[in-house]
Amino acid sequence: MDLIGALPIGAATPALRSWRRDPGAILTISVLVWALLTCSWLAFHWGGTAAEAVFGLWYDAPIQPTIVFLCWRLTTLPTLTARQRHGWWMLSLAFASYWM
Repeated sequence: MDLIGALPIGAATPALRSWRRDPGAILTISVLVWALLTCSWLAFHWGGTAAEAVFGLWYDAPIQPTIVFLCWRLTTLPTLTARQRHGWWMLSLAFASYWM
């Protein structure tokens, strides 16, 4: 059965390899891992007082600068219109001011 728009398995391999070199993909995956760790700590409260200090007070510390960087990175994409790039720049500025 042929699916519309489906890629053969061999064609997807270069695309899967290229995400490992993309800093945006690596940062996104690291934020997802951090969010899963935070959610598991909220559910189970493992790690004692040290984990409470890390997750209770500084849970969003690695996430906010990553969001600022990823939003700013989108402003450099040539495929976006000037209005879209300006919107991403404003969102990056908003997250940076919230982070400060």
